[in-house]
Amino acid sequence: MSDHKLQPHAMDLKTEHFNSRVSSYNPWLIIFMCYSFLGIICFLLPDDITHGFTRITLFYALLGSLFITAPFYFVFIRFLNEKLKILSNVDRSGIFLILIISIFTLAVIGAVVFMFFSDASVVFNLSVIILFILLSLNWLLLLFLSISRQFLLIAACYFIAIIGILLVGTGVELFAGEIGLINVLNLGIGAVFFILWYLVSEKIKITYTVKLDFFSFVKQKPYYLIFGLIVILGIFIDKIVIWSSDLSKIYAHVFVSFSAYETSVAMAFLTAIPPVIYFVLNVEKRIHVKSKKLYESINLGSQLNIIENNQRELTEYILKAFFNILKIQVTTVFSVNYLATQIFSLFKLPLENVILFRTALWGVACFVLFSFIVTILLNWDFKGSVLFLSLLFLVINMITSYIASHLDQRYTTYGFSFTCLIVLLAALIILVYTIKNLIYIVFKNPPIAYKAKIIKGKRIGNYLIKNGKRV
Repeated sequence: MSDHKLQPHAMDLKTEHFNSRVSSYNPWLIIFMCYSFLGIICFLLPDDITHGFTRITLFYALLGSLFITAPFYFVFIRFLNEKLKILSNVDRSGIFLILIISIFTLAVIGAVVFMFFSDASVVFNLSVIILFILLSLNWLLLLFLSISRQFLLIAACYFIAIIGILLVGTGVELFAGEIGLINVLNLGIGAVFFILWYLVSEKIKITYTVKLDFFSFVKQKPYYLIFGLIVILGIFIDKIVIWSSDLSKIYAHVFVSFSAYETSVAMAFLTAIPPVIYFVLNVEKRIHVKSKKLYESINLGSQLNIIENNQRELTEYILKAFFNILKIQVTTVFSVNYLATQIFSLFKLPLENVILFRTALWGVACFVLFSFIVTILLNWDFKGSVLFLSLLFLVINMITSYIASHLDQRYTTYGFSFTCLIVLLAALIILVYTIKNLIYIVFKNPPIAYKAKIIKGKRIGNYLIKNGKRV
């Protein structure tokens, strides 16, 4: 077979997600965006007698809305990757509405049950419930807009808009108190919700019919929903462990908080912004294109040298991107580490928490690299490896956080940081093995494995290469 005459081969090789413009990194982008908002809140509302209640209230609203929506992110992205091209406008509209109804129902139940135990005023409790519902719906709308070619621009505008609303809210709080802050956030985030709804309606022309296709997909492929649950539980479990320790205190009989820990981790996540921007703007698309090129050459039965060249191009770019992200993250972390005391002094944050912040910085750096590797493995459909890494993160984060909660409070962020380091090392081992054996792993998978022939020659996976050609 000549290099330019490729014959179709093993057309059952599943690569639907390589033919979609929906980015597999979008769920991680929303997670990092949420944690960036938490970090900004910590700078705007330091934990003291005046601001403690509103700060931790916003923490719970943002984290809770992420918790009920994030499990749907990964399965929804996979659904769009595989089904987007065959979905009619009516189907898209029906799926959109059933998801909106589902998230709205979960948000109402979760918020009402949670705030029922609060001893704050009725007006404040209702305002928090409304804020929680709006944030939950906004996360879903933002994810649904990932089908748009302007998704990154929309996400950037959303990020800037929420920061602007937070700034206005903190200004209003100076003379209107915590009720003023929460209500300004409701008005601003409500306005953003209607803008996002308009963008979705322009994209899919909402017909107000309900379709259950998405839940049929979840039933057929429960892996992605389970994976989403494990990911979000892994990210949350350290907070839950710390909040259940003796270090925490309670506001309004419902909001448990240990400011030294949660603010340090949240502020550390702001250092993830530069590498995440680099990845979503430059890296992911190229990895996607190069991966698709490799899989297509395998699918079409190309000669070995073509497949190996495609693999080499992909491998070299992944290594280059990994080290670029590493350089950006290390540079950012070292700079912020050096200026940590000055930053805390400028924003009137407790200087005794600087050590927690510095430790959390390294944990976040490892987490950024870990999520980068997981995204690549998901892009190649290595579900087993990704599920193992996510479970490992969940278990180790729970254990190390429990141990750290029984040490001096200066060491509480060590649990999260050690978890990220350990899981990053495990992810690197899996990534190196996968890259090194990528052709073999792809070739050996069904349904094409049975096509192997026992002929003397060079073995590549379940294929044999003779005289430079696959047989």
